[in-house]
Amino acid sequence: MPLLFVVSTDEHPDQNLGPPPDSPERELYYQWALFAAGEVNPAIIPVFENTTRLLKGMRPARSQHDPAMAGKGPYEFSHRAAILTDALNGRDYLEGA
Repeated sequence: MPLLFVVSTDEHPDQNLGPPPDSPERELYYQWALFAAGEVNPAIIPVFENTTRLLKGMRPARSQHDPAMAGKGPYEFSHRAAILTDALNGRDYLEGA
């Protein structure tokens, strides 16, 4: 999902969804969007897949809930959250105002 925001930012610069393409802040924008897509989402998805996705029609065929995988999610996420906490360093936003 985070990469969808990057594409939307590129396709709709008039909406001010992110820093302009030629600004120095754009590098951080890409950095954190890719961090979210590559690090945060993979830590959250096992929890969703193994706890929240309860409706039979939402689950892939022949899949079962795996409590061990669900249990790893908070541990994995906490490491990613620590990186974000350090980057925020008391600020409200990773970049911008």
